[in-house]
Amino acid sequence: MISRFFTIEHEKSVLDVLELRAAQLTLNLLNSSCDEDIKSSMREHYLNKIDASLPLTTDQVLLDQVRIDLKSNQKMTHSQVELFLCFSSAQMIGWQSLILVTSLEHRRLFEDPTRSLNAMNAFRLLLQNKEENEKLLEIAALEKSLPNPLQPLEQIVIKLTHYLKNLPAEHQKYQTYILQRLLPIRRILDDVLVEAIKNPRPKGVLHTEGQDDSKQLSDQPNTHGKPTQRGNFNTTNKLARTDDEEAAHTVIQEFTAKTDGTLNDLEFRSDNAPDSSFITLAPDKKAPASLRQSLTLSAIHAKTVASHIERNEKRLITATNQITRYDIKCLLAALRQRANEQPQVVFILYLMFVTGRRLEQLLQAKKVRGISSFSSTGDAYTINQNKDTFWLFRPNLPKHALTGNLKRLVDQQTSPVILPLPQAPIDSGLLSELPELSKEIRQKLDDFVNDINREYKTKLTMSRIADFLSNFLHHQGVDDVINALVSGNPGIQEAGTYYHQYDHATVLTAYEIFTKEFFAAGVQEDLKVFIQNHPNGGSQLIVKQQAVAALFAHLISKIDSSQGIAEFHNAYTYYIVHLLNLATGHRPVRDPFDDLNHIDLLNKKIFISDKESRFTSSSARSLVLPEIAVQQITFYLEHLKRLQLLLHSINPLLADAVDMTLAGKNRLFFLIEENELGQYQMQPLAPRHVKKYLGALFDIPTNWHRHYLRTAMANHNINGELIDSWMGHAKIGQEGYSSYSGLSMLGLQKIAETIDGLMEELEIKALAGWGQ
Repeated sequence: MISRFFTIEHEKSVLDVLELRAAQLTLNLLNSSCDEDIKSSMREHYLNKIDASLPLTTDQVLLDQVRIDLKSNQKMTHSQVELFLCFSSAQMIGWQSLILVTSLEHRRLFEDPTRSLNAMNAFRLLLQNKEENEKLLEIAALEKSLPNPLQPLEQIVIKLTHYLKNLPAEHQKYQTYILQRLLPIRRILDDVLVEAIKNPRPKGVLHTEGQDDSKQLSDQPNTHGKPTQRGNFNTTNKLARTDDEEAAHTVIQEFTAKTDGTLNDLEFRSDNAPDSSFITLAPDKKAPASLRQSLTLSAIHAKTVASHIERNEKRLITATNQITRYDIKCLLAALRQRANEQPQVVFILYLMFVTGRRLEQLLQAKKVRGISSFSSTGDAYTINQNKDTFWLFRPNLPKHALTGNLKRLVDQQTSPVILPLPQAPIDSGLLSELPELSKEIRQKLDDFVNDINREYKTKLTMSRIADFLSNFLHHQGVDDVINALVSGNPGIQEAGTYYHQYDHATVLTAYEIFTKEFFAAGVQEDLKVFIQNHPNGGSQLIVKQQAVAALFAHLISKIDSSQGIAEFHNAYTYYIVHLLNLATGHRPVRDPFDDLNHIDLLNKKIFISDKESRFTSSSARSLVLPEIAVQQITFYLEHLKRLQLLLHSINPLLADAVDMTLAGKNRLFFLIEENELGQYQMQPLAPRHVKKYLGALFDIPTNWHRHYLRTAMANHNINGELIDSWMGHAKIGQEGYSSYSGLSMLGLQKIAETIDGLMEELEIKALAGWGQ
């Protein structure tokens, strides 16, 4: 019920505690509130998801432990809803229940969670201040003035608004605090009451705690508010890596708010280009004082680092931070020669080389009894009775938990990546456990590598040894998603990793390129058979082929001309959008496919700009249209012409709007709704309309088709760079069809033909429109 608000993954035990707390708060309001509308909505939308027999007492010890764990793991910033549930107050339980239920309603009505999160965060801060004995006078004044949360919502909004507009004189000195805590709450109550977003901010504006919204209630100028922030911010800290000339820095990325509430937040961010990115440096103590103190020099340095990061993404074979085959030859010779002298150091360097893991990641790997006993994410290893070593890796991907019959529609397989490591220079059984990371271990490894460099005149470093595997596979043309899975670094192709369901045969084939080159041995046939008998892994949102075919058959069944032009047009539009989404991989956004000027039916081309942020160059791409898409768009244009003629006499305004669509001056796809006067009017098409149209029958995240398409293209041996270009997953510095790109449009033509074949297998056909 509440988990759709969570932006990070939790263990099942934690989810159970939080869901129980949410259910208890919901039932508390249901048993006490006088608002029949809210209670009716709760019964319709939420009671079927919770156990009505749950006790109304909360195990605060468990909630406190969840809060402690979030703080110790530095996850509090991304866990606002979880913290809201963990704090409690007997005096404020009614308000906490009301805010939770209203937040659920707000999310259901409008999908964008921003206002709900702001409200829950504001109330959580109030409870936190109270628990920590801070702002006691302000809290006492606020509690004394709050209306009864159990009365009808309309009365609550009226009384709360009156209080905020007319603060008593004795409360004026607490005005800032009171507004910060109550305005976000009043806002969602008001929105739910009228079922409309009131006083909407510009798209992407994110409310922050220090921001004063008193302008909405008072004409007094706001002179102390913080600068307005737009969108949601994601911050990534990068440590300095002296061997590749990269300074310590922080990457700050700004994302617009999601328009589709069914998408996983982490998956959404990986799949969408940010509105803007910033790099800020954190010079260490060794940096010159002039650099640490000068903003100008720091800015120049940041630009240089940014350029260096972009060059690194290209993975150029001539880059100085990549080691040569001569370096590797010398490394392997040294490992064999010194295996008996320094077995621990030799084994760790060997593992770094054959797994592509840096030291920190490598030594965090767990030893497990067998492959089937590894159920968590990250790295692990196991050694069988024949002393064969298997390295295991499972990326941290959204689980896409589905309920009821929906589970039958999706192929969810969770096997880890299984790599049979080549023969080690020493007996792997001698080191049954990897040591913990320490300065002593790092120093021994550094000394060993430096000895090799002095003896053989090489340029080895530990980081370069670990990075060699991923660089080698990239230069061999291996799909970057497979590369990321083999080397345990999803950052190589983060977006594609979310959308790909891998099979072991493909992974082993890629890894064998490496083992045959440097160990003159492939994977033994018996080990191949053993590994390939395991299920697939990766994306948990691969809809089964039969379910896809059934979905399109259902969409066709709802197209009925006897129901009237509006119902026919809307059902026809939903079918076409699903077909074109699957044919192109278009993201689920408002006004998909823009307008007719973006399509060239004569040359079978389409220009797609489908990311939530449409201001970046990486958010747009040109594709070759599959033949079925060309046929369907042609049918749709004929449908619009007939629709325009039909509406010309009965609804001239809508007829003119359709005419503008045909002229390429209006949105290509739209819905028709009947207003209170019985007249038709054009409405934009958004992901929430698609989700609502299918209802509980296919309540699956609306980007399911991108998971299906990317995996299908990989299974048809499409080149990874072409897939990334088609899906809009190309990273900075690796954009397809840009300057110096070696890709050809013939590659896109091959993808289009492959998609036509997929459509034929699914028995999906282009449909004619009204009167055709």
